[in-house]
Amino acid sequence: MKDIKEVAPGLINSFQPIEGVTTSGQPEAEHFGELASAGYRMVVDLRDPGETRDFDEVVAVIMAGMEYVNIPVTPETVGYEDFSQFRELLEDPARRPVLVHCSSGDRAGGLLLPYLILDEGMAPEEAEEVASQAGLENEVLEQAALRYVSLVSTD
Repeated sequence: MKDIKEVAPGLINSFQPIEGVTTSGQPEAEHFGELASAGYRMVVDLRDPGETRDFDEVVAVIMAGMEYVNIPVTPETVGYEDFSQFRELLEDPARRPVLVHCSSGDRAGGLLLPYLILDEGMAPEEAEEVASQAGLENEVLEQAALRYVSLVSTD
């Protein structure tokens, strides 16, 4: 897989934490065509549809030939179902490579954290470091992610 900085120059806070998964801040409309040309199959948008954008992202992603999925989350509202839906999407190899984005990368890193621990088998400390590199900065979101890991681990 080509480096994301070559695939989509200017994609803010872009990071490839694991094979087939890229996280970032809000892409520009032209990035979706670049991603599709590089073989990306799905875009997971963690922003609320009401958050300001300069273009219609759903149309841009679909016109580029990729699947669009929206899981609108905030650090205060993210819950069990959001983390579970996100993990289910990433577990499907037919949907990769995938771009996961929010406005800055914070929510992308936060939703990625449980996946790294539960599905990729990373130690919590390593997963927290990778999620931080992906953009996770919000402590409320990080704690919600770790609570989810704890809940799922005891199921």
